[in-house]
Amino acid sequence: MIAEESSDYPKVSAPIIAGGLGFNYKWSMGWMNDTLKYFSTDPYARQAHIDQLTFSWVYMQNEQFILPFSHDEVVHGKKSLMHKMPGDRYNQFANLRTMAVWQMTFPGKKLLFMGSEWGQFLEWRDWSQLEWVDLKDPLNAKMQTFTTA
Repeated sequence: MIAEESSDYPKVSAPIIAGGLGFNYKWSMGWMNDTLKYFSTDPYARQAHIDQLTFSWVYMQNEQFILPFSHDEVVHGKKSLMHKMPGDRYNQFANLRTMAVWQMTFPGKKLLFMGSEWGQFLEWRDWSQLEWVDLKDPLNAKMQTFTTA
């Protein structure tokens, strides 16, 4: 069971017998929000914002976390993960790959929302299918290969 809970309440993923709430994982909204802010920033300005990545080190071992890039962040005008990345198309893919590496190397279970694995540019819409045609583009196809490796 996963608690979609964003407070600093302790022991959400600890067993009930140990005074916890008994969830298997806690959704790490703070990690997601800070990560998206950091990678949405122009790379030349990121040095001043490194705390957006390092702050989560303070609490990363306190719970069993899910590290989400979920539907909540790619709908209703919030843009797709690819569209959030600064720069031209080449640099957007480079940033997206770097952000994926950050997620994969951080402690916790990973969640990547559909379309993000190949860098779909349009945000997710519940009334239409994914932009499968993107996979005909070599950059999108390479991104999909990158995320599956």
